[in-house]
Amino acid sequence: MTEKTKKIHIELKSGESGITSFAGLWPAVELFRKAGLPRTIDSAVGARSSRGFRDSEHILSLVLLHLSGGSAADHLPFLKEKLSFEKLGVPVPSPSALRKWLNEFHNGDEDGKRGMGKAFIPEENGYLKGLGTVLSRLFTFAVTGAPRKHITLDQDATFIETEESGANWNYKGQKSYQALNTYCPQYDLVAGTRYGDGNVPPGWKQKEELERILHNLPGEVKGVSLRSDSAGYRTDLLTWCTEGKHSRFGYIPVGISCPVGEEFKKAVRAVPEEDWKPLGKERGGKQEGNGTVQEWAEIVYVPINLGRKKHGRDYRFLAVRERWDGLLSPQKERQEEGKTEVGSGSRFIPRRPALLHRSHPAS
Repeated sequence: MTEKTKKIHIELKSGESGITSFAGLWPAVELFRKAGLPRTIDSAVGARSSRGFRDSEHILSLVLLHLSGGSAADHLPFLKEKLSFEKLGVPVPSPSALRKWLNEFHNGDEDGKRGMGKAFIPEENGYLKGLGTVLSRLFTFAVTGAPRKHITLDQDATFIETEESGANWNYKGQKSYQALNTYCPQYDLVAGTRYGDGNVPPGWKQKEELERILHNLPGEVKGVSLRSDSAGYRTDLLTWCTEGKHSRFGYIPVGISCPVGEEFKKAVRAVPEEDWKPLGKERGGKQEGNGTVQEWAEIVYVPINLGRKKHGRDYRFLAVRERWDGLLSPQKERQEEGKTEVGSGSRFIPRRPALLHRSHPAS
């Protein structure tokens, strides 16, 4: 005989429950405090030292807004409602307060120096320089907790599209601003960033930005390697790194994508077929990975801009090619939809080549 189901007592109450689906953000708050960032931010930035929300409270709100999927100041009320963090000492500013605070970082004196057809990075005001100090101290905190003697710095420019009337057009035909970020994969942290207009070439004054980042690295770091896309293929940056001109780190190994010019293409076509080697591990005669067969080879190539000195450094140019089935992207899409068979007449096409520096001839 089935036991009679007992009644469940339900009591309804008005007001806040204190339960939130955003509780996963709390570890980020704890880490923010553990790293000493509130004190560091308030002392280094100083835009809101005595009135309203503090600098550290504005920055923590922006961090939490980003982590929760928000993308605008107007999303702050939603974040404030869902977090219920104010009871735990995490105040969230209003959208208007945040906008006023962000405006403090604009250096209006530099506005007249910018314009179309001219690369320009505005001089940072004191508050913006303070944010750079915060990034450096955060990176130092990570290095101190897990020291590494050698790290990699990956420099890459990111366009930030905007509809703002004063923004300039980038080379992709988009109105944007631009951030040149220096990222360290060993710590999964940005070591520094430079903000500028969209029309600034991504590699413009990249050496100066690298020098600034190196100056702020903690003492535990003894060696540095540089990685960049083709924006970093600049003579001043390459020679400065490979000729050991930095007073602290000396020789800096580089791995940089190089432009594909006609002379480089000729050098690639001249590589004997037997010199191409499989890229990646192979098992059972097949390459592991996504199924694309890739090969690499070292290219005999000496560009004029890097080969002017008789006793200058040697550089290695590597090229990667992958098997192509002869179909263009739209054809590939139709092939996937129709599950049609691909013919056997595949051939190799080149991918982005890379320049590596070596301090001695390859064996």
